[in-house]
Amino acid sequence: MEIKITQILPPKGFPWEGLLALAPHLLWVSVAIGLVAVIGPARIRYAFSQAKKLSFGGFELQLKSELEQAAASKNIAMDNFNLGTLERRLDRLRELFVTAHILWIDDNPAGNLSEMRILRSFGATIEIARSDESARTSLQRSIFDLVLSDMSRDGNPRAGALFLPEVKNSLFSPPIIFYVGNRSCSPDGAFGMTTRPDELLHLILDALERKVK
Repeated sequence: MEIKITQILPPKGFPWEGLLALAPHLLWVSVAIGLVAVIGPARIRYAFSQAKKLSFGGFELQLKSELEQAAASKNIAMDNFNLGTLERRLDRLRELFVTAHILWIDDNPAGNLSEMRILRSFGATIEIARSDESARTSLQRSIFDLVLSDMSRDGNPRAGALFLPEVKNSLFSPPIIFYVGNRSCSPDGAFGMTTRPDELLHLILDALERKVK
């Protein structure tokens, strides 16, 4: 006995299945059109602008919190005027951080976590070196836009100053900023020296601005 299997095709007609699959998307389009019609484009633009302000306001609070934590860890007082000045400058020059590659030399990087979070929140890439040898390897392997360094390291109170010539002789001779616990005379060849987190950020902006000019 011969058995034949015949495929039964659905009757041709309107493609309801395809239309049903698009229904959720069409619903959202209808809702969006309805909102524009009822609220108006001007009010919608205003709502988005307010959302942007709230978002930036939240970022300002986070930045202020990180700066205050950094200052408190170093027993430094910060006033609202200096904070406001720094916030405005950071916002105006934030694009400088996006491509910034920074080497931070410090045998105790845990003491600079707030400062690192601020820099990374703006898009900077930070590589940490805990010793001269580690920093030397990094400088031979990569190109840096800027070097941040402590002064006292591995029991030597002048370790940072002694390592400075190696930084200046590395690829493209990046500027070096000393971030120290106790202010002293800035070594010859250094871009700057500070004990304050707000001054550190200003110095970093100065160095990055000079680099692009």
